[in-house]
Amino acid sequence: MKRLPITSILFLVTIIGCNKIKINENEELAITDFNIENTINKSKILNYLDFVQNQNLLLVGQNIGHADGSLEYGQYDNLVIKPSILGVDLGYDDLDVQDDYLLDVLKSHWNEGGLITLSTHMPNPFNLKPIDNKNKVNLNELYGSQTKAKERFDQMLINLGNFIQLLKNEEIVVLLRPFHEMNGGWFWWGNDKEWPEQNDFIAMWKYVHEYLENDRQLDNILWVYSPNFQESAEQKSVIYYYPGDNYVDIVALDYYSDNLDQINQNQSLDLLKTLNKPIGIAEIGSKSIRDGSFDNLNYLGLKNLEGISYFLVWHSYPKNKVSLFDNLNHQQLLSDSSIISLDEINF
Repeated sequence: MKRLPITSILFLVTIIGCNKIKINENEELAITDFNIENTINKSKILNYLDFVQNQNLLLVGQNIGHADGSLEYGQYDNLVIKPSILGVDLGYDDLDVQDDYLLDVLKSHWNEGGLITLSTHMPNPFNLKPIDNKNKVNLNELYGSQTKAKERFDQMLINLGNFIQLLKNEEIVVLLRPFHEMNGGWFWWGNDKEWPEQNDFIAMWKYVHEYLENDRQLDNILWVYSPNFQESAEQKSVIYYYPGDNYVDIVALDYYSDNLDQINQNQSLDLLKTLNKPIGIAEIGSKSIRDGSFDNLNYLGLKNLEGISYFLVWHSYPKNKVSLFDNLNHQQLLSDSSIISLDEINF
């Protein structure tokens, strides 16, 4: 989710609290053996995404909110035809997710053949603020010598790894999307108009990749690199922070607009295509039509752009109706012949 209006920020501050977050110091869960089924399923998913985009079809997804207590299951449950992808964000808290009901929801969706995507609005490890885009940070502290910020960062990675471990125990593969919209300038990992050094961001990404993939042996992750579409000349290119083919499985754009006219602004989509990875739209929603009158059928235009395999609609929140269910023609969209819903997905 990109830079929010003041009213939305005030709401989030209210529900999260004005104080700094407290990081729960959990121990790492026990490492479990390598599971060949996860490797097989990851390969199947990637091949399926290639198949979908080559057939000019689209997988459709719905995010249901943040696991800090503001999840809105109804935005998924109320749909008669279910989306093929279910998304959850693990912030704005310390990524310590202990929610049996959420696990049951994800397990049920996976067992019905659906895909799971996770994003991480990680709080700022330098000051523990859950919403912070003002302070310049030194990303190299997070993967270098031990500092207080690195201790906090590492603990949040432990918490993240523990949740993914629970999913691994259920043989659930996740599309993990860390540090999204890093080129926008509105999150601490992208600073506020003070973009981080390219090498520092890439080194941080590799550090997280090394920890989850190797140290924790979590073999159920597909890594999603997801910049914001480049809206202005001052923002960095969508591929500026790309960490390399060995550290990314899927590339995606985050895109908020009332139509699709700007999605390739500054060659945002064309540049992603040069990376030769499956392409998705990891977050999408109307930018200004938030009263429930947005027409979901606009999303069908994504198939005309060629090469896109899926899109994930963001969730609604007070005074902002963004989800499929809260806007027009959601059932018509989900039943369209070019849309792959939960009962049609088959990877």
